Amino acid sequence: MKIRELIAELEHLAEYTDEDADVMMAQQPNWPLQSHIATVTLVGTTIYIAEGHSPYDAPYAPRAAWEGGLRDDDDWEE
Repeated sequence: MKIRELIAELEHLAEYTDEDADVMMAQQPNWPLQSHIATVTLVGTTIYIAEGHSPYDAPYAPRAAWEGGLRDDDDWEE
């Protein structure tokens, strides 16, 4: 994903939620974990989104996270 694509996607999704919405990182679609984002850093010409801690009460991410676009709570799968 390119930076402009990420910005555009976040701006689009922001229209459907409030400005205090959490942004989580989902990883490993076959073992779908989620974590908070610790930082976003530019190293050379690459932007890295570094993971932070995992939410204790819900460490698993929904598989729908890899589908993109808008999803609702009915699409939650562990």
